[in-house]
Amino acid sequence: MRLKADLTLLIISIIWGSAFVAQRVAGQMGSVYQFNGARYLLAALAVLPFVKRIDIKSMPREQYKWMFIAGFFLFVGSALQQAGMVYTTAGNAGFITAL
Repeated sequence: MRLKADLTLLIISIIWGSAFVAQRVAGQMGSVYQFNGARYLLAALAVLPFVKRIDIKSMPREQYKWMFIAGFFLFVGSALQQAGMVYTTAGNAGFITAL
């Protein structure tokens, strides 16, 4: 069981680390916002089949405020990370992000 857990962590680390290489290559081809827009659009399409239908009008108004705040910080964090990829290596960016 311990070996299985260690191998799973290794595989996840390889996938997570290789994403920084892909980010670096893609970031050099276009703007930070284009890459992040495409990235999050693909993520939304991948998650869409698992979304339950809910009545948006039934959500409390307070929840919208917190959703906006969380989305804003996600946007700022990913834009800064992607902009930083222009000035450093993928390894350094992964280390700083993990730190």
